[in-house]
This record gives sequence, C-alpha cells and structure tokens, in this order.
Amino acid sequence: MPHKIKGMTRSLETPLRRFTLMLAGEDALADTAIEPPVGLPHERFLLAYAHPKQALPLAPILMLGLGLPQEQVKNRVFACLQAIHLHATRDHLILTNPALLALSPADGSALFTAAKPLLAEDFGTTPINPHHAYWFVELGLAVTEFATLNTHSTDQAHGRNIDWWSPRDTSLEGVAKRWRKLQNEIQMLWHIDSTNDAREEQGLPRVNSIWLSGIGALADVHVPPAIQEATALIGDHLLLTGLARYLNKPSMADKPSSTIDFAQPNNPFIGAFAWLNKPAEIWPQLSTALLAGQLDELIVIDFPSAEPRQRTITRADLLPTKGFGSLLRSLLFWQTYTPPSWQDLLESNS
Repeated sequence: MPHKIKGMTRSLETPLRRFTLMLAGEDALADTAIEPPVGLPHERFLLAYAHPKQALPLAPILMLGLGLPQEQVKNRVFACLQAIHLHATRDHLILTNPALLALSPADGSALFTAAKPLLAEDFGTTPINPHHAYWFVELGLAVTEFATLNTHSTDQAHGRNIDWWSPRDTSLEGVAKRWRKLQNEIQMLWHIDSTNDAREEQGLPRVNSIWLSGIGALADVHVPPAIQEATALIGDHLLLTGLARYLNKPSMADKPSSTIDFAQPNNPFIGAFAWLNKPAEIWPQLSTALLAGQLDELIVIDFPSAEPRQRTITRADLLPTKGFGSLLRSLLFWQTYTPPSWQDLLESNS
C-alpha cells in the first residue's frame, strides 16, 4: 500500500482537507548507549523539534495544560515534581507508573503540605500545586544550579531502574547529589506520614519518593510545523493542552470516535492535529471520510525508531488494486469494499 506525497490535484486556492494523527513512541535504546535518550520520541517531536539534544521543557507546558496563566509561567524556569512509588527488587529500585498510585486530591494535598517546607528551603522559592499529582517549583537566581540537571519524565522512566533515569549532573558536579539528599529527606518524612498509613490500609501503594523532571522555560519550546499549522489540537494529554494554550489554538479533549464526523458542515476536525489515547478507534471514521471524499489526506506521524516518520494516506491508497476489476467498478462499489485495517496501516512501509 504505497503512500503518496499528495493524494490528488487541487487548485492552489483550495487547501487540502487534512487530518494529522500522531502516535506515541517508545525508546529505542542502543546496547552501546552510555546515557538515556533525551525524552521519549514524541516528547522530543512536540517540544524540541529540530533540537533533539535539547533538554525538554516539559514543566512550563504542563503548567499551561493545568490552567496556569501564561503570564505566570513565561520568562521563568520551572521544574516538575511528582509523588511516586519506588518498587524495590533484589538489587535496584524501579519507578512505578504514577497512574497506578491512584493518588487522590486529599492524599496529594497532604503530602505536598508536608514536603513544602523542605522544598522551599532547598529551592529558595515556594513550590506551587495547581494539581494534586503535579507540583512545580521555580528555579530562580538563587538555585540556578538545579536548572543544569539532566532529567527524564515519569512517562519515560516508569518501569525502569532509577539508577539509569534519575537526575544527572551536566555542567556542574554535585547538583544531582544535592537533589538526592533532598529526595531522601522527603522520603523519610513521608515514611512516617499518616497519609501513607491510611493508603496502606486501603490496599494502595505507599507514596515513598518524589521525582524531579521537565526543567525548562517556555522560550525553550520548539514546536513542529504540524502543530504550528494545525487549526486545532485534539487529545487530553496535558502536553497537548499546554501547547494549545501556548500557541493560542483551540483545544478539544480526546473524543470518542463516534463524535468525530468529517461530514458535518464547517467541520472543526479538518486541519486538526490529534494525539489520541486509542487511535485505532478513529480509523473507521478516517477511512470512511477518505473514501467518501470528505477528507483529502491523513497524515500519520509515528516513531518506529528514534526519528519521527510521516506518512500521507489518501483515498487512492484505500481503493482495491485487484480483485474488483476496473477502477470504475471500485469507485462505484467502494461501500462493499473493506479498506485496510488499522493494523495493516501500522505495518505498511515499516
């Protein structure tokens, strides 16, 4: 199933009706790697386009995604803090996916209140908690050394040995050690906190550590053309919501596939960029729209390797090339034809 640069000829005055769909990527770790890659492939694509070696400024974009005003965020460097659970194995600690913590607003507030004095003392500024699972601290002039740390998001590091993924020194020595000292102090504080005792009684994992990541400023954000040119951003990940607010673009939460209808007038989905939790569920809507001529092309961005791959799917790619006879017959009876499946699409040209 070949994919084309352009699916059909249109006048220069009529823009292509396009929908862009990005799929999340995973690390492709080389056996010879001496340090972790800088962010997940899709994190690099969204925030550091054409700057793959740059530290990812996740924190300020997450802050915008959580509703903080841009005036409060811009021209300042922030780091993200998250309450986590470290699982002990025989010889190392593994970061558990924070989603499995089931951290309630009450638990998050209580733990933040307990840790707040320690955080304020070491960072020299009062941390903020716009969300019970995401806290932020400004790295001002008094603590610029923390801004030099090399960090990784919990999305990238969970399920892995923290020895490899914990904050590391870059240009200054001893900063990571200073962070680990503060981390240990918070671990001891939370160990005796009644919040954790109550969680244990409920069969929930104890919150036994804190994670630092996403250091950067809005000025460090470099978004890809696919985001810059999009008419709207669709998806409920905080990074996408934050980018929408940063670029002043309409944002729509991750919608069920049944609500995405390309036949409606003044279609809000034409020209949109989507990062969906269950992308396979929208494939029937997309393939139908392409076959019916309601959509000219689908751009699929995925990450089979560390580098992004962009493919263009058009109506011609979905029409049968054999078994139906002539092209005319396929055009007349496309309703009876089953287009390639979502899995076929993922596996083609891989």
